Amino acid sequence: MISELIEPSWGVYLNSGRYTNRPIPTTCSAWTRPVDKLIWHKRGVVVWDNEAQQAEVLSARHALELLEYSQTTETWQVEGLPIMVQATRLVIDSEPKRKRSRKNEEAPKPQEDSKPQTVIVERFRLKPDASERFLALLQANEATLRQMAARQEEEEAEVLADVYDFILRQGRLKRAEKIDLSERAVTWVKDENDLIWRCDCSPYRGSVRSGYEDFLWQACIEQPDKFRDCFPFNEFEPALIWVEKRLIEVQNEPISDLAVDQEEKWPEMSVEELIATKGAELAPYWIDPAALEPKRITYRVVIELDHVPDSFKTMNLSFGKEIRYDEKFPEPRELARALDLDPYQVDIKPIVEDHGNYDIFSVATYYREDVALAQAQQLWDKSSTLRQFKAGKVIRAQYGIEEVETGYRTMLGGCENRDRPFPKPVSRAEHMAKLALRETLAYALDVEGFRLYLGIPSKYLSDEDLLVTLHKTRAKSNYISPETQVESKQWLKTHDRSI
Repeated sequence: MISELIEPSWGVYLNSGRYTNRPIPTTCSAWTRPVDKLIWHKRGVVVWDNEAQQAEVLSARHALELLEYSQTTETWQVEGLPIMVQATRLVIDSEPKRKRSRKNEEAPKPQEDSKPQTVIVERFRLKPDASERFLALLQANEATLRQMAARQEEEEAEVLADVYDFILRQGRLKRAEKIDLSERAVTWVKDENDLIWRCDCSPYRGSVRSGYEDFLWQACIEQPDKFRDCFPFNEFEPALIWVEKRLIEVQNEPISDLAVDQEEKWPEMSVEELIATKGAELAPYWIDPAALEPKRITYRVVIELDHVPDSFKTMNLSFGKEIRYDEKFPEPRELARALDLDPYQVDIKPIVEDHGNYDIFSVATYYREDVALAQAQQLWDKSSTLRQFKAGKVIRAQYGIEEVETGYRTMLGGCENRDRPFPKPVSRAEHMAKLALRETLAYALDVEGFRLYLGIPSKYLSDEDLLVTLHKTRAKSNYISPETQVESKQWLKTHDRSI
């Protein structure tokens, strides 16, 4: 498709971009004035005539009108095609005012300046043969011109909307400036840069800002670790009143119950503390840690790893604080590839779904502890875990071996941030004692003791949920009587719970 024609006597080209640093044709250099040079850079249809020594840029809309005009009349085939532009005409009185020579002599009335008038001016006229080729170029590029015209209309609408927004906003701001803030119940401070009025009543803050899109005033209350409480108003003063009232309300709201705060910080009770507290009640159900010792111990390699989310969304809280949600973490196969691990040699399991915590186990198991330890070191060295840690993808990781039958882990090393260290390791005797205590609590169906054992508040896990877990543990336990196992299986079936 041809988008330009340059001939000795005239020329035309289509500039569909916003700006182009196009050189002026050499055929025009003899007559081009500095004021004409900008024409070649503008968006639209640039056309010039060397005999008339004139150049003009037509908008896409004007070019389409010319094309339509040529189809409704044939005069241009004889007279040529006029290149017209829109201009503003203004007549100003240039005669100096004369003073009256005599007292009663009436001074001549000065000529009144005319009002601005929009007129169409012919800049130059293309000859018939040039007009024909010019119109052919427009016809060939009609689709592009229509796209340009549509874009021009959109831009003009946006500019007009911005003008209206500015006018309306300035009007609202002027009305707001008339409000006397010195005698109000709280001290208001205006931020000149953002056009926000703020009042600080630590630890709370109120604000009123001018909306940019909905022409409303946005009144907001901010509280620590809570979402902003906002409400729109048509006028400035009602927004101030709402903020002042809400600040009084939030300051008078009761502080959350101390028991709830303690519950959220409920610590996990150690085995020794729990036995000292519940020992007498658990005595009839006690399972000795020695009973949990397997006849044979096998080992597998294990890597514990915490990964950052691949993607997430954020929500704004008060005071600019953000919280994340809808976090997406790598799938096991994706994580294996990222760590340079063979997905057929390892088994990757999320510890908690959608939290980025993984256990990576070797598919192979080993009968000798020393062989398992050597394999753990080899797998760690082969993986790119350290490289991912330095890149900020891995938060922390440690590696070692795990007893398949008991779950006890011996860690050899790892990498971690100071603010996210791994828990202090426990001895095997402590681990076995904890396993035995869990079996004992399940045997006794001790919900209270099990909650202390886990250290989980009731707001996160109900008594009913804990009881279900205890029955499931009981139904599969190898350390209690078959009759007791059957009892828990029947309970789970009656309550429509799977084992």
